Amino acid sequence: MDYSNELCQLVIKNMMVVEKAPEVVDQITERLFEKINERIKDRISKQTDWKGEYDLLTDESGGTTFAPKDWPEDENGNYLAYYYLSGLRDNNIQNWLSIALGLEGSYNALCFDIDKDYLGMTSKQKNRTLENLSQNPRLVNAGFSYNINLGIYLPFSFLPDKVAEEYPDFDESLAPLDESLDALISVHDIFDDFVKTISQKNDEKTLPESME
Repeated sequence: MDYSNELCQLVIKNMMVVEKAPEVVDQITERLFEKINERIKDRISKQTDWKGEYDLLTDESGGTTFAPKDWPEDENGNYLAYYYLSGLRDNNIQNWLSIALGLEGSYNALCFDIDKDYLGMTSKQKNRTLENLSQNPRLVNAGFSYNINLGIYLPFSFLPDKVAEEYPDFDESLAPLDESLDALISVHDIFDDFVKTISQKNDEKTLPESME
């Protein structure tokens, strides 16, 4: 790929910035996602009987995942149906900060997913089921879409100028996240009905014959 002369000249003049850039990007990314995780945790804590883990990019093995307490879990306490924070990137994008800032069409997303085995389906059947669910008019109107990698998702990104202006104490620049959380909560009943319908079917399968 050939870059413009202007860009190459800018890099030459700012090579010390380029040398330090990876470390600086890591610092900005960790600080931004610390605030993102805090904002999600604060909002979810206001929901009755929900729980979550809010560690994406702030803990090596962590992620940001949350769900109502009455949604299913496996014997190890792992979610079988859940919401989570993720992102989708263009092939040219290499880091989470660029994703959060929406570069090259990338974006963060609040997502819904459910375990295929809990559904009693193959991966292909599960994908078709989630795609069909994503076409619910209320989900479509709220901005949700379906992606085979993310499940049902609601994309959002932040404005670079606002993020830069508020560094390191992000507030109003996180408004797109607040709006996405509002949208998710407003249609939660759709996902809740879906999960509980599956749970009821699974409960019926495990009933002893004398109780059927």
